[in-house]
Amino acid sequence: MYSYPSPCVLYRDTGYQGYKPDGVRIERPIKKPQGRELAMEEKERNRKIASFGIRMEHATGSAKRMRTVK
Repeated sequence: MYSYPSPCVLYRDTGYQGYKPDGVRIERPIKKPQGRELAMEEKERNRKIASFGIRMEHATGSAKRMRTVK
C-alpha cells in the first residue's frame, strides 16, 4: 500500500471506487442523475477533475514513450 502525505487530495475516476486510503480526501466526478441535467457548478467541478486527470494521462504516456516505464 502507498503512503500519502497529510493533508492530501486524491482525484480519481470511477475505476477506483473501492480504493480509500486513510487520511486522504477523495474527489471524483459527479454522475448525471437519471432524468435531469447537472447544475453548472457540478459541470465545472467535473471539468476541473477531468483536466487534472488528462494531465496525468499525458505524463504517463510521455514516460511510456521514453521507455522509462513499461
